[in-house]
Amino acid sequence: MKFEAPVLVLANQLRDGPDVLSYLDGDASPYGPPLAPAGLYDRETQAIEVLQLHKLMRQKGNSYTFKTFEASPLPKEALGRQYVFRPWWTLRAWKLVAEASPEWQYSVYPADRDHAHCELTYVGIGAAEEHIDGYFLGNTWVTREAYERFIRNDEYHCRA
Repeated sequence: MKFEAPVLVLANQLRDGPDVLSYLDGDASPYGPPLAPAGLYDRETQAIEVLQLHKLMRQKGNSYTFKTFEASPLPKEALGRQYVFRPWWTLRAWKLVAEASPEWQYSVYPADRDHAHCELTYVGIGAAEEHIDGYFLGNTWVTREAYERFIRNDEYHCRA
């Protein structure tokens, strides 16, 4: 059976200081927590990002309120339209950020190993990869950029 990505309707958007609150309706299953960070994508290609959703603020049944930090609302024509909904992180990835351990250590990826994938961005880390270094916790690796943005700086306010 082919996977069908959930489709949500952008019901409304409101400015909240420098941020935007987006109100979405629909069934986000089969996805479960964490539902953010996530993105809304065009229905035709399911690849063109229309809106980033950084933090889930509220869920009541099949109605969701997300906050996007430092953003502007979409044009009014976007309201009432359907978009493919896709969360970006697994529960494991979200916990790495939300429960940020002080035990992370910086290192160049060991030359005697093939490569690893960043737990947050999924890009390769290794001698033959775009990223040759990063931070590790046990066997889990993240790129320097992912560590700085999401773990050190908590860019999506997962701990707030």
